[in-house]
Amino acid sequence: MADAKTEVTSDAMPLFYSRPEALNPARHGSLGLTARSDFGFARSAHAIPVVASEMPAAMRSYPIVFIGPAKAPVIITGVRQNENLFVDAEGKWTAPH
Repeated sequence: MADAKTEVTSDAMPLFYSRPEALNPARHGSLGLTARSDFGFARSAHAIPVVASEMPAAMRSYPIVFIGPAKAPVIITGVRQNENLFVDAEGKWTAPH
């Protein structure tokens, strides 16, 4: 029996994920979170999922629509696929939220 390779394509990954891995205290114990100033990674995101607790702040700056069979809420950041009108050429987020 041949071993089947399971390769995860970027299309199968959640938005903004590239190489997720389970956290291990020995390996990742010195890591932490830092505030980002470069949002170039979001330049091609024209619709970004939000959760209910984010909606009151998000709706002040972005239209919110409900998509798919589950009617999942997303903020609209562009009118064309692979376009985010809120990230400028330097990777700065131009909206207040």
